Order: sequence, then C-alpha cells, then structure tokens
Amino acid sequence: MNRLDTQFIQFARRWGLVTVSSIIPLGVAWQFRHAIAYDDTYITLTYARNIAQGHGFVYNGGPIMLGTTSPLLALWLGFWGAVLQTNNMAQLALITGALAWAGTVWLAFWLGEQLQGPAAGKLMAILMATLAIWPHVLRAEFPLLMAFSLLALVLSMRQRYGWAGIFFGLACLTRGDAALLAGLSGLAILWQKRRVPWRLVGGFSLVLAPWFLYASLTFGNPLPATLDIKRAHRAYGIWPHIITGFWRWFQRTAWPFQLRFALTVLLAPIALTRRNLWATVLLGWGLLHALSYTWLNVPFYFWYVLPIFVIASLGAGLTLATYKQKKLSGVLLMVLVVLGGVGLNNAVARAERVNPRSQAYLDTAAWLKNNTTPDSTVGYIEIGILAYFSQRPVLDLLGLTTPGAATYLQQGDIGPYFETLRPDYYIRNSDIDNWKMCKQINKRSYFQQAYHPVATIPQRHRKPIIIYQRTDKH
Repeated sequence: MNRLDTQFIQFARRWGLVTVSSIIPLGVAWQFRHAIAYDDTYITLTYARNIAQGHGFVYNGGPIMLGTTSPLLALWLGFWGAVLQTNNMAQLALITGALAWAGTVWLAFWLGEQLQGPAAGKLMAILMATLAIWPHVLRAEFPLLMAFSLLALVLSMRQRYGWAGIFFGLACLTRGDAALLAGLSGLAILWQKRRVPWRLVGGFSLVLAPWFLYASLTFGNPLPATLDIKRAHRAYGIWPHIITGFWRWFQRTAWPFQLRFALTVLLAPIALTRRNLWATVLLGWGLLHALSYTWLNVPFYFWYVLPIFVIASLGAGLTLATYKQKKLSGVLLMVLVVLGGVGLNNAVARAERVNPRSQAYLDTAAWLKNNTTPDSTVGYIEIGILAYFSQRPVLDLLGLTTPGAATYLQQGDIGPYFETLRPDYYIRNSDIDNWKMCKQINKRSYFQQAYHPVATIPQRHRKPIIIYQRTDKH
C-alpha cells in the first residue's frame, strides 16, 4: 500500500462520515429551491431586499421600525443582493441556510471531539445532518444562529476567548436567544479560570456596540420590537400558552419526528453523568431556552423550539458515544438516523406542495402588484408573503412591522387601530373570520361604510380571500 492510499484511508476514517453527512443539507436545500417558506421568514427577506435596493433598513416604505428578529441576516442578504445585483432574497437565504446547516454538521463533529473524542463527534454530526426540523427553517435565521452559536462554544472550549466573544456577538445579532449560551459559557469560563473572561467580553462588545449605537439612533431601540408585540399578542387572548401551543403542534407532526425527538430528549441528560462542564453548558442551554420562552409568555411558533431539537440531538449523540453498551448504542443510533431520514423525506415531499393559504397569499400579492399603485398601502394580519411578493407597503395590524399596535392589543380591541391606519386596501381572509381580531375589524361600522370589495381570490379547500378598497381611494 503506497503513501497516497494510506493517507486516503486515514482521511476516510477520520473525515469520511462527517463529509458525507454535510452533503445532506445541500441535497435537501436543492429540493426546497421552489418551496415557499413560512410567512414570518419573508419579513426579514423584505428588509433585506430594501437594503439591497438602497432604501435602507425599512419595511416596504413604511415607518422606520426594527421589525425583524434577525438584523444580521437582513444585512447579510442585503449586502449580497447589492453585490450580485439581485432581488431574489429567498434564494440567497436558502443558500445561506444550506451552507450554515452543513457548517453546523462540521461544528457538531468538532464539538463532539472536544467533549469526548472522534466517536462522539461522528455521532453528533450524523444526528445533526438528519434532524428533520432543519428544512422548514432553511430560509430563516436559525441555521446561521446555530452555526455561530456552536462555533463560539467550540472556541470557548479551546480557550480562544476573543474569537468566541466575536462569534457570540454575531449569534446575538442573528437572534437574541444566543445571549443565553453566551452567558452560560462566560460563567463556565469564570468557574474554570476563577477570573472574568475579559477577552470574551471584549469580542462580544466589539460586535454589538456598533449595532447598538446604529439601532438606537435609527430605531430608538437596539432591540427588535418583536418581543413586546408577541407578549401583547398573548395578552390579546386568542393565542394559547406556549406550552399548550407546543403540545398541539407536536401532536400534529408525523410519528417518526415525534419518536426521534422523544428518544433524544430521554438520551441527552445521560451525558451529564460524565460530569463534563461543557456538556452541562450545552444541555443547560436547552433547559434555559425552554424556561426563558415559558417565562416570557409569548405565543408558540414552531421555530422557537429549534434550538431544543438541536441540543437534544447533540446530547443524544454524546450519550451514545460514551454508553458502555456499544451494541445497544449502535441500535439506538440506527433507529435515530432512520427516523431522521424518514422525517427529511417527508419534509422534501411536503416542499413540493404549496400550502393552500400560502398559495392564496401569492395570488393576492400578484393581484395587488398588478392592480394597485406602488404607494398603495395594504392592511392585514399575516404580512410576510404579501409584502415580499406584492412589493407594496403593508401595514401590519399585529404590529410586528408597524408601530402602535401594542396598546390596542393589550386593551383587547384592534378595531380602533385599523381605523387610525386607514389602509388603502384591506385583505380579508374569510377562512379565518372567526379570529377575534378579524371580527373586530369586519363588524366595525367604519369598515362597513368606508370599504368595498374589489376582488375575490380563491383558496383551495377553504373560504376565499376578499380584497377591499377604501371607498375614497381612486
């Protein structure tokens, strides 16, 4: 056997499995190239497109408000949109998400190596690659959030504190949730070294200070308005508690997905028996994440639980690598991988079918783009797809991108808020007329007198969407 053959065998043994695993995200992303993401994703994509077009950090010509939870993703996509001279933020976001997911597979491998050795790294990598919740968030900020978070964690373990702080800062700009892991990591270093990790603090501040200054001057607040608005949504009274919402959502998912999550949640805590400080940080991050969202009392959205699924899979991989019963560990690994593969296959199959509501929103956006002037304002409660594809100023009746809603939501009546906004057009989805907020608008005497229907958009297997125009709008 010559030297080249020996080197190839060594490479295959060490890197082969993780290399193959990291290709899975790219293949899945290719299958999702024509899929429509969930509605909130397009809020960030709309900000990104306006940045790329030189309009600034604004939402389709509306009031200046930080309505995205991921300013870094908006800036990143806006930058590349300007460089490549493209407005297709959805495809740029898909490429970013796929590469970040593939990077997370490699980072899971390096994290496992740092925690326990190559075997743990390989198991954690394959479990990360076959986690079936990834495809649903590929165009959102979560793949980037996980990549930055795990990279910062690995750097912390390797005592590269300055770089760890920088990537923790980038993770926080991707989504503020990362502050939980940054705080836990800082405490772990303090425990280990018995001194404050000033380099980590410095790197963290180096990234966040410029953004805090810019956002404070531009928006009046460096933090997204989303948290206060989502809490106001809960106060409004039509969204269930986050635990109730999670359980209802989980019950609707496919059984392979349910079984895999249950097994990883059961296996992950066993890793703590090794008394590894950084394994405790990793799993503590998941617990703290769940407790924080519960304490914040916000409505449930499935993307909120993504970090918990990621952490559970990483913890399960660490447990299986260290468990003494190797045959049982092998069987459990195969079960988890097969369940993950089935879940990914189901996700790809669903990607080929457009949700009826999303399709109706696409058709509504097309009507608006073809039949209204560019400065026509549109009022609705689900704004992402409408604003992105219609390229019209959409006034958010739930307040994520339009200021002033929180007071009305907390008072329990959104009708007066609609009257103050006076959008040129109003979208009425007859399928959700029973929502409290819709009733308050539709039955209001102002609405009945000031608006008239101008178009009806069919919605497959559901009641239609009706587009209303303000009577004095000509």
